[in-house]
Amino acid sequence: MAKWTPVLAYPLLAKGSYQLTSRSCVLQQSLVILHFRMSSIESGGAPAIINQYLQSFLGDRLSYHEISFNLSSERRECDHTMMAEQLADKLET
Repeated sequence: MAKWTPVLAYPLLAKGSYQLTSRSCVLQQSLVILHFRMSSIESGGAPAIINQYLQSFLGDRLSYHEISFNLSSERRECDHTMMAEQLADKLET
């Protein structure tokens, strides 16, 4: 069995101040998160959590869209297509 050998004889102490910024800038370009979900599934989930996390870094350069769809009929499929086209037009501007 291997024996653990510490690198230092005693713990290394670091003195100084540590702080986090409330807003950081890591990306100059805009980012869009598209979350497609079936209407029978609850909204939220991992994409919403990712959106909340990234919002503090990207601010107004982050856009989150949750698209609920139900393709059980031809009419609902047409409604979804129309909504997707409207969102595409909105994102182009």
